[in-house]
Amino acid sequence: RMMTPEATLALREALGQVEKPLGLLQQTQPSNDTTTALPTFAAEVVPVSEDPHPSGQWKKCVDGTPNCGLLHDLMSLEWGKFRDSFDELTAEMKQNQEE
Repeated sequence: RMMTPEATLALREALGQVEKPLGLLQQTQPSNDTTTALPTFAAEVVPVSEDPHPSGQWKKCVDGTPNCGLLHDLMSLEWGKFRDSFDELTAEMKQNQEE
């Protein structure tokens, strides 16, 4: 599969940071006394935030006490859907394997 031009460019930029090309195979190299160090990148230091960001507070549930019975019923329905689809897929895979 071919990479998109943007992905190819990003990969070339990332690999271009090193003095020599990186390979996935280990090759024997003539011994010499010098070593090439990989470049180091400085990460931006961000202070730790003790309080949540105000723009994310709209997601916070403050409507009162949760209805545990309703929550349990909804979760059991969702679990049942996923379990049924898993069982169907397992049966289909078993049938395909037997053919």
